[in-house]
Amino acid sequence: MCVYVMCICMCVVCVVCVLCLVCVWSMTTVSLSLSLSLSLHGGKTT
Repeated sequence: MCVYVMCICMCVVCVVCVLCLVCVWSMTTVSLSLSLSLSLHGGKTT
């Protein structure tokens, strides 16, 4: 996993824009899946 701050720095410098996009995408995907699984888990346990 990459560090979000590093992603922002990469975007600003734009030396590895593709890597930055991949990083941001993976971070967003992980966050969404965690939120979704938590919501589903919470809904099922009730």
